[in-house]
Amino acid sequence: MPTPYRRARTGPLWPLGVLLGVFAMVDVLLPAMVRGAPWPVGEFLIGVTMGLVFAQAGLLTLWAVFGPHPLALRWTTTVGAAEFLLGAFLAGSLLVMEGRLSWEDFVIPPLVLPLLFLVLQAPLGLFRAVTGWRIAVEGREDVSGGARQFRIVDLFTVTLIVAVTLGLAQWAVSLGEPDPEGLAEVWLVAPIYFAILAAANGLLALPCFWAVFAARDKPEAVVILLPYYLLLAVGWFVLLAVLTGGSMPAEVIGPTVVFGVVYLAVLAGGLSLIRACGYVLLRPRRRAAG
Repeated sequence: MPTPYRRARTGPLWPLGVLLGVFAMVDVLLPAMVRGAPWPVGEFLIGVTMGLVFAQAGLLTLWAVFGPHPLALRWTTTVGAAEFLLGAFLAGSLLVMEGRLSWEDFVIPPLVLPLLFLVLQAPLGLFRAVTGWRIAVEGREDVSGGARQFRIVDLFTVTLIVAVTLGLAQWAVSLGEPDPEGLAEVWLVAPIYFAILAAANGLLALPCFWAVFAARDKPEAVVILLPYYLLLAVGWFVLLAVLTGGSMPAEVIGPTVVFGVVYLAVLAGGLSLIRACGYVLLRPRRRAAG
């Protein structure tokens, strides 16, 4: 029996293109808005910026992991979208900085982005491997147990993706830090930051993904999500207090709250739009006992 991947079909994608265009326009304007705002407003806009950036990363990584297309196509399209949004943000930064940015500022981030994007997918990919969850167009997919199959072509694709992303990241690091001792320090510290970002992306994105696509009772899902994210915020404040020796700056609270509100609104809205385009969550059927 052919695997469901070969029979996958896609639903309408133009609403997602519109969403990507809106994100790009906002990303172009954000640097100027943050730089030109007085501090109380700037504090608010910092939270908005971080919420938008993390929500965009969450949407792209969720689509890259759970989307209906073959792995290679999901990866190339989502990385291309991420580079497009990064380019929009860099363009807005260039307008604000009035040419004071160096060429490294425009070369190094795009080279590092694929590796960061791959790292952010790690917890989501592990979740898909364990559960077999994936997104498909309603009524156009075979939901047999083949959803968990990992084909040889997927292994080659993953190997190629890892090799390319590591090569680009190594090139970026060599451009920014030619000193051999500095390079060694970067490769030692970077995995720690990447691991923190990957864990944060998984903890933030997966519950919202479950609420939009998997939860049968949406009001009950909201009741579960709100205290969950509140608990994450409390954990973040406690961590900051520990790292700062018990004297967490009070100005961190406002941007964190704004970040959470913006993140949830954008991520839940984007996922709801995907679902409105006809995409549903598929789970592999369990074999009958005996």
